[in-house]
Amino acid sequence: MSKWQSRRSINVMNKTKNQNKLNEQARKSLQEKYDKLCDQIDKLREVIYKGNKTYEERRSSVEYQTVEKLSREKDIIYQELEKKLAVVGMGCNETIGSDTDPYEVVEVKSPTTIIIRACKSKGLHTAEDLDYQRGGFLGHFNNSAQRWEITSDLEAPLLTARYSKHGFWRVSYYSVDENGKKYRTGYATHYLSSEPYKRYDYNF
Repeated sequence: MSKWQSRRSINVMNKTKNQNKLNEQARKSLQEKYDKLCDQIDKLREVIYKGNKTYEERRSSVEYQTVEKLSREKDIIYQELEKKLAVVGMGCNETIGSDTDPYEVVEVKSPTTIIIRACKSKGLHTAEDLDYQRGGFLGHFNNSAQRWEITSDLEAPLLTARYSKHGFWRVSYYSVDENGKKYRTGYATHYLSSEPYKRYDYNF
């Protein structure tokens, strides 16, 4: 490896570390704003619903209009926190129908590009926990009783996920035709979470 290549690789590593740090700082700042907005909204709602006011009186109050404005601000921050601002160690789980498979963020390359890796998962629940009930088409399982042990899989391949304007992270899959030209064969949809998460829908 040449000095230039070595210097470039160090610069890339520093850049990704800096991006992760920036995202951590941004998450902390946004979380503080989000919590503050929630407190403001709660206090205003106490005023709105105090006394024997009619529905029309509540809706026409200054407090009600302010709550609507603050709620829109809160929703924007929520979207940033829950969908876009990735940090190393968070989950970026794949959704397939009603199932969710656990993935973890291992590197933040830019605000819209991250590296993720699939996790290992081991079910800790039993058949009795799922409380199968006969009826309907086949029956019903209590999916909320699931418990999973999720651990990192260091041998799993690293995948590049890019943020989509539709509010999720996309992992694209490619193939090569007979002329050596690469083309996309499909993509998987991933969503951020505070940690890797798994859910299996036993009802299907």
